Amino acid sequence: MIQSMRRLNLPPPRDLAALRRALLAWHRRNGLQAPWRTSGDPYHVLVAAVMAQQTQISRVLLKFDEFVAAYPTVEALAQAPTSDVLRLWAPLGYNVRALRLQRAAQLVVDAGGFPRTVAELERYVARRGAIGDFLVARVKGYSADHYAWSKVIWDIAAIGYLLEPRWVSTNLVPSPILTDQLTWSVDHSRHLIRIATAVHRDPIFRDLFQKLEARWA
Repeated sequence: MIQSMRRLNLPPPRDLAALRRALLAWHRRNGLQAPWRTSGDPYHVLVAAVMAQQTQISRVLLKFDEFVAAYPTVEALAQAPTSDVLRLWAPLGYNVRALRLQRAAQLVVDAGGFPRTVAELERYVARRGAIGDFLVARVKGYSADHYAWSKVIWDIAAIGYLLEPRWVSTNLVPSPILTDQLTWSVDHSRHLIRIATAVHRDPIFRDLFQKLEARWA
């Protein structure tokens, strides 16, 4: 095998860039079409990556939608009873993966969410062992578009919601009452207000950056 590999005629370095582009173009046309590759949700990527360990992708595709329907967010998985998670996972086997996946979800929630940009991944994930380097490479490889490097700025939530409601996750809740102890009391008979629970910052900053670029080009 080693001798045969030595006889391979590899392209010269000047042709490697073109080869990479050709391979990526082929993959875009013929690569696996999976929901976690198109949703843009890092939680979906995490679930699929853990499921795919020692399990055929055909079986992962069958179980993925059911699992995400039961636990649609990383917060839902983190808070779910472990016995329920194990019961749903059982057909895939190797149930320790489910325990580790839920523990990962809890760590993500405790940390305030997933690192979402290349800058954050390089800062917090890269060079943290081979697995960390692998995950960063995978995220970079999924898309050539890493235009908006951003962090949550809650002041943009209202404008973001007015521009596109999908950019800001919200809930309707009874308006709270400030008590004498400077805590919040809830009266369900009071009028409802809309509160932002999460800001999907990348599309908001993408919109901002592209408008600035168009304005100053």
